Amino acid sequence: MRINSSLDKQSTNSVFAQVGYYLRQKLHYFNPHRYLCTQLGLTIAGMTLFLSTFTSITISYYLSHKIKVDRGQSLVELSDNLTEFLDWGMFERCREIQMVARLPSIRSSKTSVAQKQELLEELNKIYPDYAWIGLTDLQGKVITSTNGILAGKDISHEDWFQAGKEGTYVGDIHEAKFLRKLLPKETGELSPFIDVAVPILDNQGKLQGVLGAYLSWEWVKKVQENLLRSQPQNEQVAGLILAKDGTVILGPPQLQFQKLNLKTVATAHSQKQGYQVETWSNGNQYLTSWASTQGFRDYPGLDWQVLMRQPTGIVLGTARELRQNLFRWGLILSTLFAILVYLVSERMTHPLLDITAVVERIRQGELTDTMPLVSGKNEVAKLSTSLNQLVSTLAQQEQAIQMTNQKLNQELWERQKTEQFLRKTQQQFRQIAENIEEIIWIASFEFNQLLYISPAYEKIFGRSCDLLYQDPTSWLELVHRRDRKSLKKALEIHKKQAQPISIKFRIVRPNGTVRWLWSQTFPVKNQQNKLYRSTGIVVDITQQKQAEAEMRRSLEQEQELNELKSRFISIASHEFRTSLNTIMSSAEILQNADLNLMQQKKYKYVENIKSSTERMIQIIEEFLLIEK
Repeated sequence: MRINSSLDKQSTNSVFAQVGYYLRQKLHYFNPHRYLCTQLGLTIAGMTLFLSTFTSITISYYLSHKIKVDRGQSLVELSDNLTEFLDWGMFERCREIQMVARLPSIRSSKTSVAQKQELLEELNKIYPDYAWIGLTDLQGKVITSTNGILAGKDISHEDWFQAGKEGTYVGDIHEAKFLRKLLPKETGELSPFIDVAVPILDNQGKLQGVLGAYLSWEWVKKVQENLLRSQPQNEQVAGLILAKDGTVILGPPQLQFQKLNLKTVATAHSQKQGYQVETWSNGNQYLTSWASTQGFRDYPGLDWQVLMRQPTGIVLGTARELRQNLFRWGLILSTLFAILVYLVSERMTHPLLDITAVVERIRQGELTDTMPLVSGKNEVAKLSTSLNQLVSTLAQQEQAIQMTNQKLNQELWERQKTEQFLRKTQQQFRQIAENIEEIIWIASFEFNQLLYISPAYEKIFGRSCDLLYQDPTSWLELVHRRDRKSLKKALEIHKKQAQPISIKFRIVRPNGTVRWLWSQTFPVKNQQNKLYRSTGIVVDITQQKQAEAEMRRSLEQEQELNELKSRFISIASHEFRTSLNTIMSSAEILQNADLNLMQQKKYKYVENIKSSTERMIQIIEEFLLIEK
């Protein structure tokens, strides 16, 4: 039993192995990276799926837009109809109160209060939309009213009484809580009211009082329900009536008496009617239409807005369903086209696979293989013939390629030798340039790109070479302001005339010191004899300039000393002559003087000779001092 179990297990493993190998072969055959038929099938399927998806999206977009426009216009029409019913209904209610106020029994002061109350009760039965009708005097006291509610009360503080004395008045909706408490239980509505008031005039047109009424909101609900009854229930169309300030006065219970913060409400104040898609406070998106009340005849209206909303999911449900159906059919068609194209392309590409196998062997070096010839005049047959000719040509070209390779190897060896020489030369150039005190530079001929600058630049200019590489003209900022004009002129001559230039100028280093430089610039031509670079050398000649300045100062001092000697000799000669003349004249006087000459005069002449002699000795000493 154990032996049979082991054999069954081995047999099962062998079957699974064969099935796995078969599936791998088939999946390998369907690999789109290896087979053209698979690529064509997937390409056609992808294009079909893309076109069907694009078509479904385009059609659904157009249909959604068309449905939204049609449904929006329908909702606008529904909103407009409700506004017309509201304006007409309010006009009728006002006219009813006006007609009652004109009745002789109401206007006449001879009619008793009981008769007037009976008339109001009959009127309330005929028009049950009024929750309360009352008649007041000029002071605001209720003379009589339906069901006696508020009879004898002072209601002069009510807005409708004050406005009713001036003319017909229609007030906006309000709750009137005090009146709701007084209404009978069977008529005590929970809905709000609208004030309507008209003046009561006698036959002479004199004001006698005011006839006021609280109009129940139930009639508006009935109008809306009758209007929306024409819409299917599954359409989920909801109507809302908003006061002038945007407060919901009739609508869904969760929104009742809430102020809506919607773009639709803001737009309704500037546009009388329209529609748009908007997200409401509950997070749902609705197609919302609006229309504003305009009044009717002499009824001015209360500027209410009527909104109709419908969920966009229901509005655009048809378009969404159509898009899904189009996508589903596109997927089915793309699959069918892929299978069909795969079968057709497999038949077409079979000869190509045979040719590909031979080409692969030829690529590996087996040039002796024969290319299979395909009969016919189609592209595959032409391809097989051309490849046969190609194979024969390849054999002839192989020898030429070998000879070319030998030649290329020789050229490569020579190029490597040349590059080695150039690297050695470049290394020598850098060693020289980086160890001399002069600046060597290479730049484009237009000076807009710096190719090389030696490290001496940083020592002489006091700036980094990296900054100069970034901005090749930054060195001009350091040129002395008195030398910039002549330097720029020399550079322009170099650019225009392509001539070497040599110029001396000063720079002011960042630390404020001034250096004298001597720059020589030379144009460089390429093998085509065209100017493409400029090179040059800059030498720091500050010490030479300082030596020249020192020499000029020495020459100036020597010249000044010579002039001083000349002036001294001239003065000294004059002083010598004067002193000698004094000595000679005094000596002659003493020589020729008689013995009777006074001793005092003799002493005077001797003193003159002595002082002149001392003066001459002093001049000689000064002369000797100058000579030193």
